[in-house]
Amino acid sequence: MSKKKDNTVKINDKDYKLDDLTSKAKYFLGQIKDLETKISQAKISLDQLEAAKKHFVFHLIDNVENGETK
Repeated sequence: MSKKKDNTVKINDKDYKLDDLTSKAKYFLGQIKDLETKISQAKISLDQLEAAKKHFVFHLIDNVENGETK
């Protein structure tokens, strides 16, 4: 499914005019757009979390192997 600039949407390789869609179909499109945004934001957050974890794993290993003893 993709949205075109000429106020159409492609669903399963078929173009539909947005004005011809039911209000329920437009609602579903809005939900899909919102979910796509949230998925993109979640991927960014996951990348940040993975980078932070690598940072702390690196420092843990450095501390254990080269750090102070009790």
